[in-house]
Amino acid sequence: MIKGNNSQTITLVEQKVTKKAKKTLYLVLKKKGFADEIIDNIDRELEQRFIEYLKTIAPKLNQMTFDDPEKALECLMLKQMIKILDSMLTERMLILNEEDKKRLFDLLEKKDDQSKDPKSEK
Repeated sequence: MIKGNNSQTITLVEQKVTKKAKKTLYLVLKKKGFADEIIDNIDRELEQRFIEYLKTIAPKLNQMTFDDPEKALECLMLKQMIKILDSMLTERMLILNEEDKKRLFDLLEKKDDQSKDPKSEK
């Protein structure tokens, strides 16, 4: 092991820590994209609804006996997750009429054309 000056070692460690701290801070403060934000919101709502379900079913589960309790709980939880996600989907379902669909497709086509041909924006 090479002996070095304490001040050099401290400076080197300080630089490495500062660099790592900047990267971490950037990741923490970096603004999430629209899709990530939506997924986080869905995760939070799903978790809240699932906790409410567990609170209501916990007393009943204490009274039940299963051949394979681990599999039974897994099936119950998965089934409830599916029900919760399905109800969230129906709550947020948008029903578009034909005119709305046409406008949406027109907007998407315009956006796609602009992204393919940057000269068209001039």
